[in-house]
Amino acid sequence: MGLCCGRSCAECCRTERQRPLEYTGAAVLATATAPATTDQHGRTMLAMPYHECLPWKLSSLKCITIRGRVPERPFRWKVELLNGGIGDDIALHVDARHDLGHVVRNSRLSGSWGAEEICGQPAMPFTPGQPFELTIFCVDETYRLAVDGRHFATFRARSPPSRASTLHCTGTMELQAVGYADDVRLYPPRPAPALALAADGGGYLQTQPEFPCRLPEPIQDGGEIRLTGRVKMLPFSFFVDLRHGSQLYPEPEVILHFNPRFQVNNNFDIMVLNTKAAGWGREQRPEGFPFRAGRPFQLRFVCRPGSWEVLVDGALLVKYPHRLSKASLDAIDVRGDVVIESVFFQPNSKDLIQF
Repeated sequence: MGLCCGRSCAECCRTERQRPLEYTGAAVLATATAPATTDQHGRTMLAMPYHECLPWKLSSLKCITIRGRVPERPFRWKVELLNGGIGDDIALHVDARHDLGHVVRNSRLSGSWGAEEICGQPAMPFTPGQPFELTIFCVDETYRLAVDGRHFATFRARSPPSRASTLHCTGTMELQAVGYADDVRLYPPRPAPALALAADGGGYLQTQPEFPCRLPEPIQDGGEIRLTGRVKMLPFSFFVDLRHGSQLYPEPEVILHFNPRFQVNNNFDIMVLNTKAAGWGREQRPEGFPFRAGRPFQLRFVCRPGSWEVLVDGALLVKYPHRLSKASLDAIDVRGDVVIESVFFQPNSKDLIQF
């Protein structure tokens, strides 16, 4: 039996099936155990640093969940997947740097660190003094990370995931439980929130929305989706997806992909619209670019019998023909260099609110 940390895998991978962690749409394989203590509040904590062999060869649709608590005054802590033991290659390095306010993803292969990835939604999803649940979902040669059931970041594997054999946790974090599952068919674990009914009952209005968010009912001809927000300073790009499905896996159909791109090749701004079914279709690139760094905007998607009308600050930008059925539209996602302050959804043409 192979060794990865000075112990046999039988010793290292002790499991307890009586108290499994829960996974949506997953077959729970095992809940890892290790020497544990109880703090003054009665919370169970696993010994740190934590080092344990994975109970299976990592591959698509397998999931690792780490539950813990961030102390009141954290500094840094990390969760790693190692291709062996301490000192070997690090397939995935997740480093919560509370002193800098962000989470770094990286890998170390053949003794050299790769390029750090820092962007996330939000930059620091872990709160001092609060519990957390970190999910690592492996699919299609990528690691998808969720915090408290919400997708946070994606990290493309830089070495085959099947080589990862050990979970390693260390730093200023209280570790409470580790769980493993395979055949996970839905990610992220927590359903996206639905838009709330407007106060006057005329449509649905959500301020400071979380994305993706679900539409409570189908859109009809004359209905619209309206977003108000502002472009961040020094933008690169952002996108708005009107789609079928609020999950990231299985990949949803994108009924309308709206993607402003700033200073492409340090030269010009372009607007890209597209649709994704089995794959991406042909791009449509309209003339005009109404977005400016730091400026507020109102973006409207109005459903017409043959097309979507896209308006920015009241002016028609483009008509985009229906490529997929509008009846399947049930979610909105927004990512990138933009701050969305509110989302308004009117399923039909009656009593449209003007604001």
